[in-house]
Amino acid sequence: MQRFTFNRPITLLFSVPLLVLMFMFGYGLSVEFRLSLVFMLLLSATVVGLLFYLGMLRRMEIGEGKATWTTPSKHFEMAMADVKHFGIVKFRSFRFIYLSKSAENPFANPDNPVVTDENTFMVQFRPAAWSAIQAAIGAIHPDLKPSSLNRQ
Repeated sequence: MQRFTFNRPITLLFSVPLLVLMFMFGYGLSVEFRLSLVFMLLLSATVVGLLFYLGMLRRMEIGEGKATWTTPSKHFEMAMADVKHFGIVKFRSFRFIYLSKSAENPFANPDNPVVTDENTFMVQFRPAAWSAIQAAIGAIHPDLKPSSLNRQ
């Protein structure tokens, strides 16, 4: 089973200066209580928490003939045999890999949002993830070809 997070783990390095700042705010609170320090500590903790949640806790796992999309609050599974569409969708300046068991391509209609739901799984594009998905789908659906869509 291969696991791919929504963002690369290296993006958590951006939170290191925020963690140092949170330590400084905490030390400042231990010396002298100020409401502004509490506010800044809560704001920094929220940003670090969102970086961790949006980057590491949203993940897709590929293996054993199925794909699994997991967040702390949602868990979806899709059998690879049910996949009818897969490919890359470019949304603004980001590229995402998607798997869909919908009858129609979920991103062919420009009004459809670029989000994960029970029928469509997405993960940020990485060559390793793309290779794993192509291999998994190629083993089950050798005639299914990927599509590439550009959304604004």
